[in-house]
Amino acid sequence: MKKRTLSFKFIILLALVQTFLPSISWANNFIMKSTSSDKKWDLELKCNNAINVGKVFSCLVSIPSAYKSGDTCPSINKIIFDMPAHGHGTEYNPNYSQTSNCNWKFDSVVPTMKGEWRLRLVLIERNKTLITDFLIDAK
Repeated sequence: MKKRTLSFKFIILLALVQTFLPSISWANNFIMKSTSSDKKWDLELKCNNAINVGKVFSCLVSIPSAYKSGDTCPSINKIIFDMPAHGHGTEYNPNYSQTSNCNWKFDSVVPTMKGEWRLRLVLIERNKTLITDFLIDAK
């Protein structure tokens, strides 16, 4: 009798998890990390959903260490979204804006085919140009 009760409770719990888990909004979020070409800045990329072909996605880019220490962050000069292996990008470069010190939001990004895409940030710090790449796999 105990085995049957345990099995029934387990089945109910499993059914509840399968019912509600897909509706949790953070289930598709992901975070990537990269370092600037001069090795000074550690950047984080937080995207709000999976990166799928033909679907618009948006992300936040931040420099958490600079924000915490009060350092002056570099500025983003340009964002390029391309496929290095194929030698092409998309029709449109991402729109971006600074949301607060050391934080930027970009959107209007749509991968046009499956595979590895590069999100390249061209940063300016004082009179120095820095590059940071994030490699993203579009499904």
